[in-house]
Amino acid sequence: MRLFMDAGFRPGTNGLTDIRHRVYYALVSTRGGTLRLPDEPEFEYRDVVCTDAGAWSSLFEDGHGDVEFALLDPVAYGMERVERDASFEVGGTWPTLPTFELVASAGSAVQVSYGGRLVRIERSFAGGEVVLIDCEREVVTVDGADARADVTLSSDLSTIPPGACDLSVTGCASFVVRFRERWL
Repeated sequence: MRLFMDAGFRPGTNGLTDIRHRVYYALVSTRGGTLRLPDEPEFEYRDVVCTDAGAWSSLFEDGHGDVEFALLDPVAYGMERVERDASFEVGGTWPTLPTFELVASAGSAVQVSYGGRLVRIERSFAGGEVVLIDCEREVVTVDGADARADVTLSSDLSTIPPGACDLSVTGCASFVVRFRERWL
């Protein structure tokens, strides 16, 4: 990939030096970051590290440098989608990791099932509690407190494959599903 220094204004010599130092800092990070390509702005790649960077061609505004990246996660993530209906289409070519936000009804359990998978939380609900099921981080909370101990053993915090998705939600007054379509 070729990077160009386009500040959008005339930063002067000290400003250009500052920009170069910030770019170098970002490129030498071993933590991994997010990369969006100019020709695919609606997608992002996660866990990206710089593996090689050449010298800048010029220290002035027209300078550029060639950079190579390694995609430690080769899956492209699309924009976040929010669904409030029990039936919807999941695009992409790779399974997505959903987050369910449910408002519990009074009762002894809330449950979401989809594609042969289910997630069930058993506890006494007064009604109105917010239940969050995050399949990507494998976290379940009720009103912000950890509720993994209330998740039944038959539960599967799993992916939703591309295509038609039909949810069955019980013990809930309302729900929202959030996810990012993914491509490989």
